[in-house]
Amino acid sequence: MAIRVGYYQDEALVTLLANTRNIPHREPLMLRGYYLRNYIMRDIVRKFLSTEQGSFPKKQIVNLGAGFDTLYFWIKKQNLFSPDMLYFELDFMDVLKHKVESLSNHPTLLAQIGSPDEIVLDLNSGSLRSANYNIIPGDLRYWDDLVSKMRECNFDPSVPTLYLSECVLIYMQAEFSQSIISWIAENSDVALFACYEQIKPNDAFGKMMIENLDRRGCSLQGLRAFPTEQSQINRFLSVGWTKAECYNMNILYQQYLPAEERRRVERLQMLDEIEEWFLINDHYCIAWSMVNKQTNPEWDKLVFLNPR
Repeated sequence: MAIRVGYYQDEALVTLLANTRNIPHREPLMLRGYYLRNYIMRDIVRKFLSTEQGSFPKKQIVNLGAGFDTLYFWIKKQNLFSPDMLYFELDFMDVLKHKVESLSNHPTLLAQIGSPDEIVLDLNSGSLRSANYNIIPGDLRYWDDLVSKMRECNFDPSVPTLYLSECVLIYMQAEFSQSIISWIAENSDVALFACYEQIKPNDAFGKMMIENLDRRGCSLQGLRAFPTEQSQINRFLSVGWTKAECYNMNILYQQYLPAEERRRVERLQMLDEIEEWFLINDHYCIAWSMVNKQTNPEWDKLVFLNPR
């Protein structure tokens, strides 16, 4: 729906969902929220892949709870792809089985991944393996098992790696999400983490948000452990990450999004619920963090969010 209205382009997602029926109607408020999250997370990816590394060009991206995300194809379309790049998608088997089955029905997408003899598809397990793009089913709570599977696909924690989490860790108990974050800090030479989550559960709007999600069976098990921007920062710094920032989506919409782009988006659909738009944005945030054990100073210069 957001693509149809014109918030952003994603030909791969349109292709992947071509046979999907009954796509639910979304209100303009939600569509603009999807857009804002998409814009910033993909801009983080752009900055990561554009950072110069001298004689060490290899990079990795690990997309946690990837679902039907088509980021890999966006990277290719934006000419950010490098033959040395490795891209991993992790999610539950039931989710990835649908994605892999859909991919198998679209030769144009498979051709962007590699030639037929370079791709190994397993519809029963929901896995895909290729030289650069790997879809790996599993449960993030059993992180060591997923790391083993990624290593089988040439994952190397010594390579600069960007981890992405969009409303994923918050559905896990804090002990599991912190185990992942701690492992990354301990085992990586250079790692960056971008995390989009809900915050502020204790005010009136936050309580209503939690009740609505609970009724839909979507319990935010990690929300009370990291309820504020500062606690999101501390979750990284407390386990060895060297740099961390966190901003709510109001700040990012007003100060990170270019003014011209903001005007374009606001012309697409009128919002009658302006106060609700600000309330929702105040209860979502993006945190990013970095650990840098290399001597390459380019990573220390990298600033992802830094609102103007």
